[in-house]
Amino acid sequence: AILRRCRAANQLLERFGDQIQESVLHAIRDTARGEILVGTAVVVRTFDHRMPHLIVAPTMRVPSDVSMTANAYLAMYAVLVLAWDRPPTVAVPGLCTGVGKMPPHVSARQMALAYRRSPPGKGWFPRGWRDALADQEAMVLG
Repeated sequence: AILRRCRAANQLLERFGDQIQESVLHAIRDTARGEILVGTAVVVRTFDHRMPHLIVAPTMRVPSDVSMTANAYLAMYAVLVLAWDRPPTVAVPGLCTGVGKMPPHVSARQMALAYRRSPPGKGWFPRGWRDALADQEAMVLG
């Protein structure tokens, strides 16, 4: 199974059935040229009238500890980029908090920062590499 058997993946499979996994694989193969990296995302149709779209945004390339990264921020920002012009409700689980071992408060801080920097393209931009590095450290270390 491509969808990692975490709580969120299990809930998606329960709600949409195994065909959602095929839809995700198709989107990755065709839309994303074979791979979606952390910080990017794809939209998949679910054919469910109450929840017609699923945004797939990876938090890691392979299952690993990402607790000392900005991956929750990057994944959340990718979700917001795609969600911005769609219906107003987006539900997102605690990114990186399972397999990624990121403490929930760090994930929440990173996700909130991505939200505050929305709409995409209109938010914060570093003045140089020092600003970018300080921003990265603040995301990871608090």
